[in-house]
Amino acid sequence: MSKTRYVQVRVNQNQFDRIKNNASAKGKKNVSEYARELMLDKSQCFERKFEELYQEIFAISKKLK
Repeated sequence: MSKTRYVQVRVNQNQFDRIKNNASAKGKKNVSEYARELMLDKSQCFERKFEELYQEIFAISKKLK
């Protein structure tokens, strides 16, 4: 898939160094690859948890009726 959008985040030098070191430690080619993976993975995790909570609340509400 072609990358056509640009996301910009400002960090100070210390933060950038930490991010770059984390990316390298995870075997990522560059900071962009690392950041992209983190942002998308966390989003998907949140969406799954939200759906699980919604289903639990829905089940409980049906039992209360």
